[in-house]
Amino acid sequence: MKQYLQYLIICCLTSSYPSFAPGQDNPYKAPLYWSVYEYCYSVDGAIPESEWLANIDWVDQNLKSFGYNMICIDGWGDDNQYNQDGYRKKHSAEWEQDYAWWSTELQSRGMTLGMYYNPLWINRNAAKSGIKIKGTDIPLSSLIDETEDALWFTWAQVDRPGAEEYVKGYVQYYADMGVRYLRVDFLSWFESGVDKGTIVGPDRPHEHYETALRWMREACDSNGMFLSLVMPNLNNEATTEIQYGHMVRINEDVAYGTWTRFSNFDRGIRFPGWSQYHNAFDGYTYWSHISGRNKMILDGDFIRINTMATDEEKKTVISLHLMAGGPLSVADQYNTIGNDLWLYQNSELLALNQDGFVGKPLSNNPADKFSQIWSGQMSNGDWVVGLFNREDNIENRHLDFSTLGIEGSTKVRDLWAHTDLGAMNSVTANIPPHGCLIYKLVPGDNPLQNQTIEFNSITDVENTINTPQLNLTAIASSGLPVSFGVIYGPAEVNGDKLIFTGGTGEILITARQPGNEEFGAAIPVPVIFYATDSIQPFENLYLLGDATPVGWNIGSPEIMIQNDTNPYIWEWEGELIAGEFKMPTFTGDWCDGVWINSSQPNQTLSATDYIITNGCDGPDNKWRVNASEAGNYMISIDLKNKSISIESTVSSIHFSQTEQHHEFAVFPNPVSDQLYINFAKETSALITIYSPLGNVLFQDEEKGLQTSIDLSGLNASGLLLVKISSANYSEVFKVYVR
Repeated sequence: MKQYLQYLIICCLTSSYPSFAPGQDNPYKAPLYWSVYEYCYSVDGAIPESEWLANIDWVDQNLKSFGYNMICIDGWGDDNQYNQDGYRKKHSAEWEQDYAWWSTELQSRGMTLGMYYNPLWINRNAAKSGIKIKGTDIPLSSLIDETEDALWFTWAQVDRPGAEEYVKGYVQYYADMGVRYLRVDFLSWFESGVDKGTIVGPDRPHEHYETALRWMREACDSNGMFLSLVMPNLNNEATTEIQYGHMVRINEDVAYGTWTRFSNFDRGIRFPGWSQYHNAFDGYTYWSHISGRNKMILDGDFIRINTMATDEEKKTVISLHLMAGGPLSVADQYNTIGNDLWLYQNSELLALNQDGFVGKPLSNNPADKFSQIWSGQMSNGDWVVGLFNREDNIENRHLDFSTLGIEGSTKVRDLWAHTDLGAMNSVTANIPPHGCLIYKLVPGDNPLQNQTIEFNSITDVENTINTPQLNLTAIASSGLPVSFGVIYGPAEVNGDKLIFTGGTGEILITARQPGNEEFGAAIPVPVIFYATDSIQPFENLYLLGDATPVGWNIGSPEIMIQNDTNPYIWEWEGELIAGEFKMPTFTGDWCDGVWINSSQPNQTLSATDYIITNGCDGPDNKWRVNASEAGNYMISIDLKNKSISIESTVSSIHFSQTEQHHEFAVFPNPVSDQLYINFAKETSALITIYSPLGNVLFQDEEKGLQTSIDLSGLNASGLLLVKISSANYSEVFKVYVR
């Protein structure tokens, strides 16, 4: 015991790691990488190793050559697998390989493993097993405060002997397997124990927080490791984080994505503590005052391009991350990216990251419109300018190049259009909603002349059936022909004609002139107007009622899908139970919009007609599903032909008429993951699970009086048919999977 106490005293007074020199230049630039976040967030759980590999292959083939050379794990999973020092080995116990194996595999492909973990976390099972802190005789359990009331995590007490060895040893553990990027999360929970007013742990002395960060940074510096700080409070203008981190998060999680999380979420509001700004645009804007070349890197969190509504939004997301000197942390997956891969492959924009470029807004006040104009210099002196529009309308942006110290005219290049503009000494542009223009300014004479486009506004079209097309007219000052394109909306362009394709909605079109050997390209001019289709005077259609999975929830009804080839057809497929339903074109208050109702009260599913009512006026007729009719259906409504079809989709599955109900029990129903089956009189049975179309999703012989089946691996939702066959009985159950 005496020898043990002497060791504790020595550990408190000495350290085998080199001293840290705060304030040094940041040797890193923002990383380009892929993260598991989207998958894990979507299922609220671990990513299977097969999906992990599929995404690695996708990055290897499509993004690695553009500089995305890291694959990063994130939260979720489990820490059931730990080594002799109590350090986590795998993302999930279901994985065959551990982190060390995957790190080696990625290195063989020319990539690295990025690690998500907080070295202050302690695995209680490891501590209970009697594990000693690596390199010491100190029990890991001695770092735990059993009286501490903390949510989710067991935190190492940094004022206890062995804490420094444990924290630094954790970093070293990952470094030894080749990890060079450490993403440390939930820092505010450790520092202050508060998250948006909710108590999640104790409020620790500031020196404890600073000590923990210092240990992490020292261990990272000893191993050439990048330290990313996540969920920090950033108190006192991030003074502590600037000292110890290479990169710091400046906004809430991307979560479900969309423009809301990127730009609109609690826009312009500053909160105390984590996260002081809730959306990425606000965060990048305000915290730009602590960033810069070779300074703190700002982290706007992961990118889910596939959740953005338009190409304009997608380009803005990529552009702001790069203009602010932030990372491009791809969370889109091989099976969610769709046709958006090109946005991550813009070599002219990626050159900003390769250069270590960091831009700044004209104002770091998110409420100031000048915060939407950014600029910065490349290492060779070239300027890059970003004109952004966070608003829902077309906005004008102007920048005089003299404010950047540029005398006279300069060469201007559009980094998204990949075109050179004419000689310019300023830029003025009308920018589409949620859009941007990114220009590179190269000093020197420009042989190309400047040109502009005059494209007048278009009046809203009240009835596209009576006005099926418009003639478009725009004039370029160069006299060169102008072309048009639809950015979004129910229309298409054929030459100088805009042809309505069916449906109601906002239409954004642009006029462009690409230039020639004499003239540079013109700045595109956008025009927005609204077109109403008298047959289909709405943009959305939903399903609502106690016969549907959502019940009478007008705030979140079932979404019907517009047919890809015929915009007048809307479709929905899923389970209908006994009850009623009707179709709103809106969400929110009950009287706020147009309804599609059945022609008669309690209308049968075989009837093909319907009526349209406004708000709470007119008969509140509904379709009725009888108990004997419950099942999976395809609903298709054709607005142009004024008909509706409600067809069962289980007719392809046929079971023997001799099958009767016997002593089997299936529960719960509806079910989320684990389905339980009681056999009662039987000791074994063959269980087969079918999709509504008759595809076999699962089949196995189960023994005993009760069994359970994990449905999460079937990747199925909605109605499933469960057939249970024993030596004496056979029965089919309809089960609804949430």
